[in-house]
Amino acid sequence: MPAGHGYVGKTTNTERDISGAHLQAEREDMWGEMPGKIVSFDKDKQTATVQPLYKKRLNGEPTALPELQEVPVRFPRVGGFIMTMPVRAGDRVTLRPQMRNNEAYHEEDQEYAANDARSFSLSDYEAFLDGGESLATPIENFNADRLEIRSEGSPVKVDMADDVVRLVNDQVRVVARNQYVQLKAGEMHLTIDLVAGQIVSSHPIVLGPDPHPED
Repeated sequence: MPAGHGYVGKTTNTERDISGAHLQAEREDMWGEMPGKIVSFDKDKQTATVQPLYKKRLNGEPTALPELQEVPVRFPRVGGFIMTMPVRAGDRVTLRPQMRNNEAYHEEDQEYAANDARSFSLSDYEAFLDGGESLATPIENFNADRLEIRSEGSPVKVDMADDVVRLVNDQVRVVARNQYVQLKAGEMHLTIDLVAGQIVSSHPIVLGPDPHPED
C-alpha cells in the first residue's frame, strides 16, 4: 500500500494513493552507488561487463539486476600520470551512476548535453577500482604507518615512510632503458648493459640488514 490510507482497490484508489504509487515507483527506478563484480574486462577500451551485487525486490523476491555492459572503468589518471592495475573476473568494484545520460561525453570527449531525459539510470554507471568489498573481508596485515602498494597473494610490496622508500621481494629489478640493477635476496648484482650488449661490470655486493625494518 503506497501511502497507507486504506483506500487502495480496483475502484477506490484516491488521487493521493495514485500519486504516492507514482512517487514510490520513480524512487525505485533511481539508482545510487552500489558494489559490483567484474564479469569481463576489455583492456583496450577500458570498459567492463559488471554484475551489480545489489538485488531488487520484485513482488517481495530478491531479484538479480542484469549485467551492465560496456561500463567505463576508472583508473587514477591526473597531472599527466596514470596508475593501472590488472582487472580480473571476480574483482569487486564500486559502481557509481551519472546524473544524466553521458553517452555524448564518451563519444565527443568534451562538454555535452544529455541525449534523453533518463536520470541515475543503470545505463550510465561507471566502475571505480577503489574496492567494493564488504566489511566481512577487511584488508589483512594492514599497514597503519606507511603508504603501501602490495600484492594480496604474495610478499611483493612497495612501502613509503617519511624518510625511506622500500621495495620488498626476493628479487627486485630496476630498469632504466638499456641499464638495470638487479637485486636478489642476500646479494646485489649491478649489471650495466650497453646498446651493443657489452657488460661493463658485474659486481656481487653482500647486502646488510634492513636499516628501516618494519615495526
